[in-house]
Amino acid sequence: MDGNARRPIASAAIFGNGAAALCAAIALKRAVPQCSVRIIEPVDGGTTLADSFPLIHPPAMPMLHALGLDEAGLVRSGLASHKIADRFASWSGDPFLIPVEDDEPPVSGGPFGPIARLHSGESDPSVYSTALTLARAGRSRPEAADGVGYALRLDPDRFARALRTLAEKAGITFEKADGAPIDADLHIDCGRPVESSDTPSFEDWSASIPGHQLLHWQSEGAVSLVDDHTAFDWGWQAEMCGPATRHHIAVSNDASAIPDAPSTATTIAFAPGRLASPCTGNRIALGDAAVVPGPLGHFGFTLALLHLSLLLELMPGAEPDPLLEREYNRRAGILSDEVHDFLAVLHAGSQHRGAFWQQARALATEPPLASIIARFARTGRVPIREAEIVSDAAWAHALAALFDAAPGFDALARSVAPDQAAAALSRRAQDVRGLAASQPPYEEWIGRITRR
Repeated sequence: MDGNARRPIASAAIFGNGAAALCAAIALKRAVPQCSVRIIEPVDGGTTLADSFPLIHPPAMPMLHALGLDEAGLVRSGLASHKIADRFASWSGDPFLIPVEDDEPPVSGGPFGPIARLHSGESDPSVYSTALTLARAGRSRPEAADGVGYALRLDPDRFARALRTLAEKAGITFEKADGAPIDADLHIDCGRPVESSDTPSFEDWSASIPGHQLLHWQSEGAVSLVDDHTAFDWGWQAEMCGPATRHHIAVSNDASAIPDAPSTATTIAFAPGRLASPCTGNRIALGDAAVVPGPLGHFGFTLALLHLSLLLELMPGAEPDPLLEREYNRRAGILSDEVHDFLAVLHAGSQHRGAFWQQARALATEPPLASIIARFARTGRVPIREAEIVSDAAWAHALAALFDAAPGFDALARSVAPDQAAAALSRRAQDVRGLAASQPPYEEWIGRITRR
Protein backbone atom coordinates (compact mmCIF):
# COMPACT_ATOMS: atom_id res chain seq x y z
CA MET A 1 0.00 0.00 0.00
CA ASP A 2 1.41 3.38 -0.90
CA GLY A 3 1.20 6.42 1.34
CA ASN A 4 -1.62 8.01 -0.60
CA ALA A 5 -3.94 5.10 0.22
CA ARG A 6 -4.42 6.39 3.74
CA ARG A 7 -4.91 10.05 2.85
CA PRO A 8 -8.06 11.10 4.72
CA ILE A 9 -11.17 11.66 2.67
CA ALA A 10 -11.77 15.31 1.90
CA SER A 11 -15.24 14.99 0.38
CA ALA A 12 -18.20 12.64 0.63
CA ALA A 13 -21.46 12.42 -1.27
CA ILE A 14 -24.40 10.59 0.28
CA PHE A 15 -27.30 9.66 -1.99
CA GLY A 16 -30.73 9.44 -0.34
CA ASN A 17 -33.33 11.48 1.48
CA GLY A 18 -34.24 9.40 4.54
CA ALA A 19 -33.00 8.79 8.08
CA ALA A 20 -30.27 6.37 6.98
CA ALA A 21 -28.70 8.96 4.64
CA LEU A 22 -28.93 11.67 7.29
CA CYS A 23 -27.33 9.42 9.92
CA ALA A 24 -24.48 8.54 7.55
CA ALA A 25 -23.82 12.21 6.79
CA ILE A 26 -23.90 13.32 10.44
CA ALA A 27 -21.73 10.47 11.70
CA LEU A 28 -19.17 10.97 8.94
CA LYS A 29 -19.01 14.73 9.53
CA ARG A 30 -18.50 14.20 13.26
CA ALA A 31 -15.79 11.60 12.64
CA VAL A 32 -13.95 13.65 9.97
CA PRO A 33 -14.82 17.31 10.65
CA GLN A 34 -12.63 18.62 7.81
CA CYS A 35 -14.53 16.49 5.28
CA SER A 36 -17.01 18.24 3.00
CA VAL A 37 -20.26 16.23 3.19
CA ARG A 38 -23.14 16.59 0.74
CA ILE A 39 -26.48 14.83 0.67
CA ILE A 40 -27.74 14.26 -2.86
CA GLU A 41 -31.51 13.95 -2.71
CA PRO A 42 -33.19 11.93 -5.48
CA VAL A 43 -35.93 13.71 -7.38
CA ASP A 44 -38.27 10.72 -7.00
CA GLY A 45 -37.28 9.63 -3.53
CA GLY A 46 -39.08 6.31 -3.34
CA THR A 47 -39.68 4.53 -0.05
CA THR A 48 -37.33 2.33 1.94
CA LEU A 49 -38.35 0.01 4.77
CA ALA A 50 -35.45 1.10 6.98
CA ASP A 51 -36.52 4.75 6.78
CA SER A 52 -40.26 4.02 7.02
CA PHE A 53 -40.04 1.93 10.21
CA PRO A 54 -36.89 2.97 12.09
CA LEU A 55 -36.24 0.72 15.07
CA ILE A 56 -32.94 0.58 16.96
CA HIS A 57 -32.07 -2.77 18.55
CA PRO A 58 -29.65 -2.83 21.52
CA PRO A 59 -26.42 -3.56 19.55
CA ALA A 60 -26.93 -0.38 17.50
CA MET A 61 -27.63 1.93 20.47
CA PRO A 62 -23.98 3.13 20.68
CA MET A 63 -24.39 4.74 17.24
CA LEU A 64 -26.70 7.29 18.83
CA HIS A 65 -23.66 8.76 20.57
CA ALA A 66 -21.77 8.89 17.29
CA LEU A 67 -24.66 10.97 15.99
CA GLY A 68 -24.61 13.31 18.97
CA LEU A 69 -28.03 12.05 20.09
CA ASP A 70 -29.19 11.22 23.58
CA GLU A 71 -31.50 8.25 24.02
CA ALA A 72 -33.29 9.72 27.03
CA GLY A 73 -33.64 13.02 25.19
CA LEU A 74 -35.31 11.31 22.23
CA VAL A 75 -37.84 9.73 24.58
CA ARG A 76 -38.51 12.94 26.51
CA SER A 77 -39.04 14.81 23.25
CA GLY A 78 -41.65 12.32 22.08
CA LEU A 79 -39.50 11.08 19.19
CA ALA A 80 -38.98 7.58 20.60
CA SER A 81 -40.63 4.91 22.74
CA HIS A 82 -39.50 1.52 24.03
CA LYS A 83 -40.21 -1.98 22.80
CA ILE A 84 -39.30 -5.01 24.93
CA ALA A 85 -41.07 -7.87 23.15
CA ASP A 86 -42.93 -9.13 20.08
CA ARG A 87 -46.19 -11.06 20.43
CA PHE A 88 -47.08 -13.70 17.80
CA ALA A 89 -50.61 -15.03 17.41
CA SER A 90 -51.90 -17.77 15.07
CA TRP A 91 -48.28 -18.37 14.16
CA SER A 92 -47.67 -21.80 15.63
CA GLY A 93 -49.95 -23.19 18.33
CA ASP A 94 -50.65 -20.86 21.25
CA PRO A 95 -49.68 -17.17 21.13
CA PHE A 96 -46.15 -16.54 22.34
CA LEU A 97 -43.81 -13.66 23.16
CA ILE A 98 -40.20 -13.13 22.07
CA PRO A 99 -38.16 -10.64 24.13
CA VAL A 100 -35.82 -8.15 22.54
CA GLU A 101 -33.31 -9.05 25.24
CA ASP A 102 -33.55 -10.53 28.73
CA ASP A 103 -31.52 -11.09 31.87
CA GLU A 104 -30.82 -14.79 32.38
CA PRO A 105 -28.58 -15.25 35.42
CA PRO A 106 -26.87 -18.66 35.67
CA VAL A 107 -28.32 -21.22 38.06
CA SER A 108 -25.54 -22.72 40.18
CA GLY A 109 -23.15 -22.07 37.32
CA GLY A 110 -25.39 -23.75 34.77
CA PRO A 111 -27.21 -22.19 31.80
CA PHE A 112 -30.46 -20.53 32.86
CA GLY A 113 -32.65 -21.37 29.86
CA PRO A 114 -32.03 -25.14 29.67
CA ILE A 115 -32.22 -25.49 33.47
CA ALA A 116 -35.52 -23.59 33.61
CA ARG A 117 -37.01 -25.82 30.92
CA LEU A 118 -35.64 -28.99 32.57
CA HIS A 119 -36.55 -28.32 36.20
CA SER A 120 -39.44 -25.87 36.04
CA GLY A 121 -42.66 -26.81 37.73
CA GLU A 122 -44.40 -24.11 35.72
CA SER A 123 -46.40 -24.84 32.61
CA ASP A 124 -44.98 -21.61 31.16
CA PRO A 125 -41.24 -21.12 31.85
CA SER A 126 -41.56 -17.51 30.68
CA VAL A 127 -42.64 -16.65 34.27
CA TYR A 128 -38.89 -16.50 34.94
CA SER A 129 -38.39 -13.89 32.23
CA THR A 130 -38.19 -10.30 33.43
CA ALA A 131 -38.78 -8.91 29.95
CA LEU A 132 -41.82 -11.05 29.18
CA THR A 133 -43.38 -10.51 32.62
CA LEU A 134 -43.04 -6.75 32.17
CA ALA A 135 -44.39 -7.01 28.63
CA ARG A 136 -47.50 -8.92 29.73
CA ALA A 137 -48.11 -6.48 32.56
CA GLY A 138 -47.48 -3.44 30.38
CA ARG A 139 -45.35 -2.05 33.18
CA SER A 140 -41.82 -0.72 32.95
CA ARG A 141 -39.60 2.18 33.82
CA PRO A 142 -36.81 1.21 31.42
CA GLU A 143 -33.92 2.76 33.30
CA ALA A 144 -34.91 0.76 36.42
CA ALA A 145 -35.29 -2.64 34.77
CA ASP A 146 -31.72 -3.90 35.09
CA GLY A 147 -30.68 -6.42 32.48
CA VAL A 148 -33.77 -6.00 30.33
CA GLY A 149 -32.83 -4.84 26.88
CA TYR A 150 -35.20 -2.85 24.75
CA ALA A 151 -35.39 -1.47 21.27
CA LEU A 152 -36.21 2.14 20.49
CA ARG A 153 -39.13 2.85 18.18
CA LEU A 154 -38.67 6.15 16.40
CA ASP A 155 -41.33 8.37 14.93
CA PRO A 156 -40.14 8.33 11.28
CA ASP A 157 -41.19 11.83 10.24
CA ARG A 158 -40.20 13.69 13.40
CA PHE A 159 -36.94 11.76 13.70
CA ALA A 160 -36.00 12.60 10.11
CA ARG A 161 -36.74 16.28 10.72
CA ALA A 162 -34.60 16.27 13.87
CA LEU A 163 -31.75 14.64 11.95
CA ARG A 164 -32.00 17.18 9.15
CA THR A 165 -31.72 20.01 11.68
CA LEU A 166 -28.59 18.39 13.12
CA ALA A 167 -27.13 17.95 9.63
CA GLU A 168 -27.71 21.58 8.69
CA LYS A 169 -26.12 22.77 11.93
CA ALA A 170 -23.09 20.57 11.21
CA GLY A 171 -22.54 22.28 7.85
CA ILE A 172 -23.80 19.41 5.69
CA THR A 173 -25.23 20.67 2.41
CA PHE A 174 -28.21 19.41 0.42
CA GLU A 175 -28.76 19.36 -3.31
CA LYS A 176 -31.10 17.68 -5.75
CA ALA A 177 -29.79 14.99 -8.05
CA ASP A 178 -29.61 16.25 -11.62
CA GLY A 179 -27.92 13.32 -13.31
CA ALA A 180 -24.54 15.06 -13.45
CA PRO A 181 -21.42 13.10 -12.34
CA ILE A 182 -20.62 13.59 -8.66
CA ASP A 183 -16.99 14.11 -7.72
CA ALA A 184 -16.18 12.90 -4.18
CA ASP A 185 -13.62 10.77 -2.38
CA LEU A 186 -16.39 8.62 -0.89
CA HIS A 187 -19.83 7.78 -2.25
CA ILE A 188 -22.48 6.33 0.08
CA ASP A 189 -25.72 5.09 -1.47
CA CYS A 190 -28.70 5.15 0.90
CA GLY A 191 -31.24 5.50 -1.88
CA ARG A 192 -33.40 3.01 -3.69
CA PRO A 193 -33.64 -0.51 -2.21
CA VAL A 194 -31.35 -3.08 -3.72
CA GLU A 195 -33.12 -5.45 -6.11
CA SER A 196 -32.13 -8.63 -7.86
CA SER A 197 -32.07 -6.84 -11.21
CA ASP A 198 -29.54 -4.31 -10.01
CA THR A 199 -26.44 -6.45 -9.81
CA PRO A 200 -25.34 -10.07 -10.17
CA SER A 201 -23.96 -9.96 -6.59
CA PHE A 202 -27.48 -9.78 -5.13
CA GLU A 203 -28.36 -12.69 -2.80
CA ASP A 204 -32.07 -13.39 -3.09
CA TRP A 205 -33.79 -14.19 0.25
CA SER A 206 -37.34 -14.48 -1.09
CA ALA A 207 -37.48 -18.27 -0.53
CA SER A 208 -36.73 -18.02 3.20
CA ILE A 209 -38.33 -14.60 3.83
CA PRO A 210 -41.56 -14.57 1.76
CA GLY A 211 -43.53 -11.48 0.94
CA HIS A 212 -42.65 -8.65 -1.39
CA GLN A 213 -45.65 -6.34 -1.01
CA LEU A 214 -46.57 -4.38 2.09
CA LEU A 215 -49.59 -2.25 2.94
CA HIS A 216 -49.11 0.44 5.59
CA TRP A 217 -51.66 2.62 7.33
CA GLN A 218 -51.88 4.54 10.59
CA SER A 219 -54.37 5.11 13.36
CA GLU A 220 -54.49 6.52 16.85
CA GLY A 221 -53.46 4.25 19.69
CA ALA A 222 -51.86 4.12 23.12
CA VAL A 223 -48.13 3.53 23.31
CA SER A 224 -47.19 -0.10 24.01
CA LEU A 225 -44.12 -2.12 25.00
CA VAL A 226 -45.12 -4.92 22.62
CA ASP A 227 -45.51 -5.22 18.85
CA ASP A 228 -48.34 -7.59 17.85
CA HIS A 229 -48.10 -9.98 14.88
CA THR A 230 -50.82 -12.27 13.51
CA ALA A 231 -50.30 -14.90 10.82
CA PHE A 232 -52.81 -15.71 8.07
CA ASP A 233 -52.71 -18.02 5.08
CA TRP A 234 -52.05 -15.01 2.83
CA GLY A 235 -49.18 -13.61 4.98
CA TRP A 236 -49.09 -11.68 8.23
CA GLN A 237 -50.20 -8.43 9.83
CA ALA A 238 -48.67 -6.36 12.62
CA GLU A 239 -49.50 -3.41 14.86
CA MET A 240 -46.81 -1.21 16.39
CA CYS A 241 -47.81 1.49 18.85
CA GLY A 242 -45.03 4.05 18.68
CA PRO A 243 -44.51 7.32 20.48
CA ALA A 244 -47.26 9.12 18.59
CA THR A 245 -49.01 6.78 16.18
CA ARG A 246 -50.25 3.22 15.81
CA HIS A 247 -48.70 1.73 12.66
CA HIS A 248 -50.40 -1.15 10.84
CA ILE A 249 -48.61 -3.24 8.24
CA ALA A 250 -49.79 -6.24 6.27
CA VAL A 251 -47.36 -8.34 4.21
CA SER A 252 -48.14 -10.74 1.39
CA ASN A 253 -46.91 -11.83 -2.00
CA ASP A 254 -50.07 -10.28 -3.42
CA ALA A 255 -51.39 -7.08 -1.84
CA SER A 256 -54.82 -7.71 -3.38
CA ALA A 257 -55.12 -10.80 -1.14
CA ILE A 258 -54.94 -8.69 2.03
CA PRO A 259 -58.47 -8.17 3.39
CA ASP A 260 -59.85 -5.19 5.30
CA ALA A 261 -57.01 -2.78 4.49
CA PRO A 262 -58.25 0.81 4.24
CA SER A 263 -58.26 2.53 0.88
CA THR A 264 -55.76 5.04 2.27
CA ALA A 265 -53.09 2.35 2.83
CA THR A 266 -49.73 2.91 1.18
CA THR A 267 -48.23 0.08 -0.87
CA ILE A 268 -44.49 -0.60 -0.57
CA ALA A 269 -42.82 -3.18 -2.79
CA PHE A 270 -39.59 -4.77 -1.62
CA ALA A 271 -37.24 -7.64 -2.47
CA PRO A 272 -35.67 -9.44 0.54
CA GLY A 273 -31.97 -10.00 0.04
CA ARG A 274 -28.53 -8.42 0.25
CA LEU A 275 -25.52 -7.41 -1.78
CA ALA A 276 -22.61 -9.78 -1.41
CA SER A 277 -20.27 -6.80 -1.89
CA PRO A 278 -21.85 -3.58 -0.61
CA CYS A 279 -18.41 -1.94 -0.68
CA THR A 280 -16.68 -1.62 -4.05
CA GLY A 281 -13.80 0.80 -4.30
CA ASN A 282 -14.90 4.17 -2.94
CA ARG A 283 -18.61 3.33 -3.18
CA ILE A 284 -20.57 1.88 -0.28
CA ALA A 285 -24.21 0.84 -0.23
CA LEU A 286 -25.93 1.40 3.11
CA GLY A 287 -29.39 0.70 4.48
CA ASP A 288 -31.90 -0.73 2.03
CA ALA A 289 -29.44 -0.08 -0.78
CA ALA A 290 -27.29 -2.87 0.74
CA VAL A 291 -29.70 -5.24 2.48
CA VAL A 292 -33.47 -5.61 2.74
CA PRO A 293 -34.33 -8.07 5.51
CA GLY A 294 -38.05 -7.44 5.16
CA PRO A 295 -40.36 -5.80 7.68
CA LEU A 296 -40.68 -8.61 10.26
CA GLY A 297 -38.88 -7.38 13.38
CA HIS A 298 -37.86 -4.16 11.60
CA PHE A 299 -34.13 -4.90 11.55
CA GLY A 300 -33.39 -2.73 8.50
CA PHE A 301 -32.54 0.51 10.32
CA THR A 302 -30.50 -1.36 12.92
CA LEU A 303 -28.47 -2.97 10.14
CA ALA A 304 -27.96 0.44 8.54
CA LEU A 305 -26.54 1.81 11.81
CA LEU A 306 -24.34 -1.24 12.41
CA HIS A 307 -22.96 -1.09 8.89
CA LEU A 308 -22.36 2.64 9.40
CA SER A 309 -20.48 1.87 12.61
CA LEU A 310 -18.38 -0.64 10.68
CA LEU A 311 -17.65 2.00 8.03
CA LEU A 312 -16.43 4.43 10.69
CA GLU A 313 -14.25 1.72 12.26
CA LEU A 314 -12.65 0.81 8.94
CA MET A 315 -12.66 4.40 7.67
CA PRO A 316 -11.41 4.28 4.08
CA GLY A 317 -8.88 6.74 2.80
CA ALA A 318 -9.26 8.89 -0.27
CA GLU A 319 -8.04 6.03 -2.47
CA PRO A 320 -9.67 2.59 -2.38
CA ASP A 321 -7.98 -0.08 -0.27
CA PRO A 322 -8.78 -3.66 -1.34
CA LEU A 323 -7.93 -5.01 2.12
CA LEU A 324 -10.45 -2.75 3.85
CA GLU A 325 -12.99 -3.45 1.14
CA ARG A 326 -12.78 -7.23 1.70
CA GLU A 327 -12.96 -6.83 5.48
CA TYR A 328 -15.97 -4.52 5.29
CA ASN A 329 -17.84 -6.88 2.98
CA ARG A 330 -17.03 -9.89 5.16
CA ARG A 331 -18.22 -8.33 8.40
CA ALA A 332 -21.22 -6.58 6.87
CA GLY A 333 -22.25 -9.97 5.49
CA ILE A 334 -22.01 -11.58 8.94
CA LEU A 335 -24.29 -8.90 10.40
CA SER A 336 -26.86 -9.27 7.63
CA ASP A 337 -26.82 -13.08 7.62
CA GLU A 338 -27.62 -13.44 11.32
CA VAL A 339 -30.73 -11.33 10.85
CA HIS A 340 -31.62 -13.45 7.82
CA ASP A 341 -31.28 -16.71 9.78
CA PHE A 342 -33.47 -15.46 12.63
CA LEU A 343 -36.19 -14.21 10.29
CA ALA A 344 -35.98 -17.45 8.29
CA VAL A 345 -36.61 -19.40 11.52
CA LEU A 346 -39.67 -17.25 12.28
CA HIS A 347 -41.12 -17.90 8.83
CA ALA A 348 -40.19 -21.60 8.75
CA GLY A 349 -41.92 -22.20 12.08
CA SER A 350 -45.38 -21.15 10.96
CA GLN A 351 -48.02 -23.90 10.87
CA HIS A 352 -50.12 -22.17 8.25
CA ARG A 353 -50.74 -24.19 5.10
CA GLY A 354 -51.10 -21.23 2.75
CA ALA A 355 -48.79 -20.89 -0.23
CA PHE A 356 -47.17 -17.84 1.38
CA TRP A 357 -45.50 -20.07 4.01
CA GLN A 358 -44.86 -23.33 2.17
CA GLN A 359 -41.42 -22.70 0.70
CA ALA A 360 -40.06 -21.09 3.87
CA ARG A 361 -41.36 -24.00 5.98
CA ALA A 362 -39.63 -26.52 3.71
CA LEU A 363 -36.28 -24.84 4.43
CA ALA A 364 -36.50 -25.98 8.07
CA THR A 365 -35.17 -29.35 6.87
CA GLU A 366 -32.21 -27.84 4.99
CA PRO A 367 -28.97 -26.16 6.18
CA PRO A 368 -28.38 -23.79 7.87
CA LEU A 369 -31.83 -23.76 9.52
CA ALA A 370 -31.88 -27.51 10.08
CA SER A 371 -28.63 -27.39 12.06
CA ILE A 372 -29.85 -24.47 14.19
CA ILE A 373 -33.10 -26.26 15.01
CA ALA A 374 -31.36 -29.61 15.64
CA ARG A 375 -28.80 -28.09 18.01
CA PHE A 376 -31.53 -26.49 20.07
CA ALA A 377 -33.60 -29.68 20.09
CA ARG A 378 -30.61 -31.72 21.25
CA THR A 379 -29.01 -29.37 23.80
CA GLY A 380 -31.39 -26.50 24.54
CA ARG A 381 -28.65 -24.15 23.37
CA VAL A 382 -29.02 -21.39 20.81
CA PRO A 383 -26.66 -21.09 17.84
CA ILE A 384 -23.24 -19.55 18.30
CA ARG A 385 -23.07 -16.35 16.27
CA GLU A 386 -20.35 -13.87 15.44
CA ALA A 387 -22.67 -10.87 15.18
CA GLU A 388 -25.13 -11.33 18.09
CA ILE A 389 -27.64 -8.80 16.80
CA VAL A 390 -30.42 -11.07 17.98
CA SER A 391 -30.15 -11.89 21.67
CA ASP A 392 -29.79 -15.43 23.03
CA ALA A 393 -33.13 -14.98 24.80
CA ALA A 394 -34.89 -14.06 21.54
CA TRP A 395 -33.44 -17.08 19.77
CA ALA A 396 -34.36 -19.45 22.62
CA HIS A 397 -37.95 -18.27 22.95
CA ALA A 398 -38.46 -18.39 19.17
CA LEU A 399 -37.03 -21.89 18.77
CA ALA A 400 -38.90 -23.27 21.79
CA ALA A 401 -42.22 -21.82 20.65
CA LEU A 402 -41.92 -22.77 16.99
CA PHE A 403 -40.16 -26.12 16.87
CA ASP A 404 -39.94 -27.92 20.18
CA ALA A 405 -41.74 -27.14 23.40
CA ALA A 406 -39.49 -29.57 25.26
CA PRO A 407 -35.96 -29.31 23.82
CA GLY A 408 -33.08 -31.45 24.94
CA PHE A 409 -30.56 -30.40 27.53
CA ASP A 410 -26.79 -30.38 27.63
CA ALA A 411 -24.72 -32.11 30.28
CA LEU A 412 -24.10 -28.89 32.21
CA ALA A 413 -27.82 -28.31 32.69
CA ARG A 414 -28.33 -31.88 33.84
CA SER A 415 -25.49 -31.57 36.36
CA VAL A 416 -27.45 -29.16 38.57
CA ALA A 417 -29.33 -30.93 41.37
CA PRO A 418 -33.11 -30.79 40.88
CA ASP A 419 -33.83 -29.44 44.39
CA GLN A 420 -31.15 -26.77 43.99
CA ALA A 421 -32.53 -25.74 40.61
CA ALA A 422 -36.12 -25.70 41.87
CA ALA A 423 -35.23 -23.43 44.80
CA ALA A 424 -33.30 -21.03 42.54
CA LEU A 425 -36.11 -20.92 40.01
CA SER A 426 -38.71 -20.28 42.71
CA ARG A 427 -36.69 -17.30 43.95
CA ARG A 428 -36.31 -16.11 40.38
CA ALA A 429 -40.07 -16.18 39.71
CA GLN A 430 -40.70 -14.29 42.94
CA ASP A 431 -38.09 -11.64 42.09
CA VAL A 432 -39.54 -11.16 38.61
CA ARG A 433 -43.08 -10.74 39.94
CA GLY A 434 -41.81 -8.27 42.54
CA LEU A 435 -40.00 -6.18 39.94
CA ALA A 436 -43.06 -6.05 37.69
CA ALA A 437 -45.25 -5.00 40.59
CA SER A 438 -42.84 -2.18 41.45
CA GLN A 439 -42.92 -0.70 37.93
CA PRO A 440 -45.46 1.91 36.82
CA PRO A 441 -47.71 1.31 33.81
CA TYR A 442 -45.53 2.16 30.83
CA GLU A 443 -48.09 4.42 29.20
CA GLU A 444 -48.37 6.41 32.43
CA TRP A 445 -44.58 6.64 32.87
CA ILE A 446 -43.80 7.81 29.34
CA GLY A 447 -46.69 10.25 29.40
CA ARG A 448 -45.25 11.79 32.56
CA ILE A 449 -41.74 12.29 31.20
CA THR A 450 -42.64 13.28 27.67
CA ARG A 451 -42.58 16.95 26.81
CA ARG A 452 -45.83 17.79 25.02
